[in-house]
Amino acid sequence: MGVYSLTFNDVDSGAVADTFKTMAALIVPDTAGNRFRLLGFNLGCAENSPVDEIMAVKLHRIADVSAGTAGTAGSTVSAANMAKFDPGSVASIISGKLNYSAEPTAYETEPLWFGEFNLRGVLQWQFLDKPPIFTQDSHLGLLASPRTATARKLTGTLIYEVF
Repeated sequence: MGVYSLTFNDVDSGAVADTFKTMAALIVPDTAGNRFRLLGFNLGCAENSPVDEIMAVKLHRIADVSAGTAGTAGSTVSAANMAKFDPGSVASIISGKLNYSAEPTAYETEPLWFGEFNLRGVLQWQFLDKPPIFTQDSHLGLLASPRTATARKLTGTLIYEVF
């Protein structure tokens, strides 16, 4: 159906060392046949003078959105407002949420992906072989955690394909 992106800017990582905060999420509605695959993402520091510090990052899934809706997002991005890579594509069926102030509940125990990057650089990841697939009534969260007790501002993009 198309390739889309969810972009976020200046989202606060939280100031508790080794405590993950959801930066952005993609939400699949509970309608039969809805699904997407995550093609990749990028993440970087939004500060003018980034410090030499490590940021931990992980991707998590909630298999049933209704089980994880206790979270509160700072803003919701409607499916119609997701950026299209091909302007001729139909609107995305996937919506997004940014900058959570209360974390979603019921993330699966094990992350789908885990990594770290230095805030002076950028983390860019592409799923070339087997991109994670999300089906109806599921939720993908991109979470980040500072390794020290200092909040950091992050900017990034989730790129996904609805099929």
